Amino acid sequence: MQFRKLSNLIWLPLLAMSAPILASEIDKSLPAGCEIAHSRTLTNSIVGTEQISFPPIALQVRAPVEPRVFFSDGKSFLVYELQLQNFTNDSLTLRGIEVIDVDDKLERPIAKYDDRALNSVLRAAGIDNGEEPRDLLKARQGVTAFLCLAFDEKAVSPSKIRHRIVLDNGIVTGSIVHTQKNSAPILGRPLSGADWVPLHGPHIGSHHRRGLWLHDGVIENSRRFAIDWRKTKNGSWFAGDARDLHAYFAYGEPVLAVAEGKVVLAKDQYPDNVPRTPAGFTPAAEITMESIAGNTVVIDIGGGQYASYAHLQPGSVLVKTGDLVKRGQPIAKVGNSGDSRAPHLHFQVSTKAQHLLYGEGLPFMLDQFRVKKMHQDWVTRFKELPWGDAITIDFDVK
Repeated sequence: MQFRKLSNLIWLPLLAMSAPILASEIDKSLPAGCEIAHSRTLTNSIVGTEQISFPPIALQVRAPVEPRVFFSDGKSFLVYELQLQNFTNDSLTLRGIEVIDVDDKLERPIAKYDDRALNSVLRAAGIDNGEEPRDLLKARQGVTAFLCLAFDEKAVSPSKIRHRIVLDNGIVTGSIVHTQKNSAPILGRPLSGADWVPLHGPHIGSHHRRGLWLHDGVIENSRRFAIDWRKTKNGSWFAGDARDLHAYFAYGEPVLAVAEGKVVLAKDQYPDNVPRTPAGFTPAAEITMESIAGNTVVIDIGGGQYASYAHLQPGSVLVKTGDLVKRGQPIAKVGNSGDSRAPHLHFQVSTKAQHLLYGEGLPFMLDQFRVKKMHQDWVTRFKELPWGDAITIDFDVK
């Protein structure tokens, strides 16, 4: 999607596909923006003894959502944001963020962001053109820190954390943030077969992860853990004419219910787009708040959690609002409707069902799948989130 100003809010890239990233192009051991967290062993704090400022520095430190623990690639993760708001009349320079395990009486940091790592996870409110340093908070300005803590193996992560913000002129310590342990739902597969790539997961470079949205006067991110599922063969997304939907390996593939639940939204009224090529892109229907997700299905999977499927093929939706579905049941086919440049399935779990952009995005895990990293063999994974633009997934685990 192009940048558009619909109101007083500047849109970040939304559901549109960015330039294709194939599994052969990237090989990183840890998703971008993630820091290895240590179980109370990281003693070299950015600062020595904490300095109490008087009067307190008016920097608000707020975590809008309590992070949920989830597993991926043999590690446990906490992925969340901190909103930092400068309420002073002076500029503040950020020097670091330390994550503290509250249960550690010595309050040693288990992870820290400083220098280049700090700037890589900061995003200023509004338009971030990259010209100004992100660690400089001007008077009454806000910034969001997109944090990701990775714990080696499936170690026990802290139940309570707080954040120490190191500034040029002092230190601000945020309030306690509780983590929701073992609460990410374990779901069935949304698709079948092999050669699927889980694009645009919750790494720092993903437009999903940075997709903040204003709803009812509150900034939310329903797509924090969304995945764009595309299918690849021989290093390509399609074979033949790039403008032909049927040339794409993902197009028309069956979409499956990931859990038993009730369909709370089923929409099948939008045409497919002609895929984007170097010649450009023109949507088949005007992109509006109503049409942005294209043909959609939303399933209430319980616990205030909703599984959403977007950009479905017109005429393929097999369920209607009010239907009860079973896990593994076919519900539609992969399409290219709404704000979609190439056939793919946009899948997410969030806290609201009214619209794909409303609510807070929640992590989820799939019960089993096979994963292949570049130059490595297939590995079977259980109860994990498949995460990474440089991996290939096979859902048909024998």
